[in-house]
Amino acid sequence: MVRSSGQRQMLSYFQGFVPIHTIFYSVFHPTEGSKIKYEFPPNNLKNHGINFNTFKNYIIPKPILCHKLITFKYGTYRIVCYPVTINSPIYARNFFSFNFVFVFPYDCETSPYEPAITRLGKMFKVLEEQNQLLSKSERDPVFFDLKVLENSTTTPSTAGPSSTPNPSSNTTPTHPTSEKDTKDMRSSRYSDLIKDLGLPQSAFSIQDLLMRIFQDLNNYSECLIPIDEGNAVDIKIFPLLRPPTTCVSLEDVPLSSVNLKKIIDVNWDPTMMSIVPYIDGLNSIAKISKLSNSDPGLVIECIRHLIYYKCVTLSDIFQFSNIYAPSSLIRNFLTDPLMASDCQSYVTFPEVSKISNLPLNKSLGSGDQDSPSFSVRRKSKSSSIPSNPDSRTTSFSSTRRVSQNSSLNSSFSSIYKDWRQSQTSCSSSNIHVIN
Repeated sequence: MVRSSGQRQMLSYFQGFVPIHTIFYSVFHPTEGSKIKYEFPPNNLKNHGINFNTFKNYIIPKPILCHKLITFKYGTYRIVCYPVTINSPIYARNFFSFNFVFVFPYDCETSPYEPAITRLGKMFKVLEEQNQLLSKSERDPVFFDLKVLENSTTTPSTAGPSSTPNPSSNTTPTHPTSEKDTKDMRSSRYSDLIKDLGLPQSAFSIQDLLMRIFQDLNNYSECLIPIDEGNAVDIKIFPLLRPPTTCVSLEDVPLSSVNLKKIIDVNWDPTMMSIVPYIDGLNSIAKISKLSNSDPGLVIECIRHLIYYKCVTLSDIFQFSNIYAPSSLIRNFLTDPLMASDCQSYVTFPEVSKISNLPLNKSLGSGDQDSPSFSVRRKSKSSSIPSNPDSRTTSFSSTRRVSQNSSLNSSFSSIYKDWRQSQTSCSSSNIHVIN
């Protein structure tokens, strides 16, 4: 399939998200220590020579490293995770540590995944604090200190006769209502926990969660996985682009790096749709605003929006009085096989063009009436073909940073030259010939 210059340019900016190599769920077992409970694809770590024991201290780390995004290198892989530790007396070790770990190839960009991994860890931290979603899914009582839970629900029987409140006195009861409510809450939690641990299976499965996250993110760059009636894992991966520059003036000339007319959509902003036909690499923002009858401020915002998505770059106004000097990147014409063809397609006219639209003026010669001669003329306002290929070449060179406008330096040079000439003339006028 042959791609156009604009399509190749767009693909050079964003090639899609790197696929996830492996995703696994690790937990700190009260008797076995840090271990991998589930992974997807199954046995993928072992098949690719990734030894969990060599870096398990970074997966279930010390509390000082918990609740932070951790990224480190292991061989040819990049491991990104967000470890979580929850402290509570209901657990066997007074804490519960878990981690959802993502493995990527090392030479790739993982920044689009990092916010999603952080949100995933924070969400399951809240779910574990509320109803022990992850710890109960293990179906193993070893994670909990059931004796502490049972003892916390029983009422102490050490109260003597003196502890019985006297109805005739104004003293308050020994046990406030808030303590009673706390005991009732613990009793309810203990009953629910024992009930859930006794169930043969649960509707929530960590293994299924990992499988769906892996497949949906690799195939669609998003996932929506329900957990219960009120919670769901909702992840959508976005490319992280640099914010557009704020230094956009009316004198700047937007140069399109893609074919805007092919990617235009009916849902675009009306101002954006009105200015796209006038972005030709020659018109300044002020002229585009005038031709499209749009507010200059709105046009600048639209141009900044196109810059953010790398559809447009900015250049100065093309003038024949400018001096353009080649930069060191001019060597790309020799090293990049696509640059020459892109430049040719950007500068030349379409293959099928009417003679009346070409920037030529047909005139009859004075000598031979049968042999017409052609002379270069300016493009008419009704023509859609650029008037001068030099401006297109300069625009392409500026977009690829092959050349730069050195008119400012030449202006200073001319000013300095004029100043030196004036000083020389003044010195000459003060010389007197002495006989």
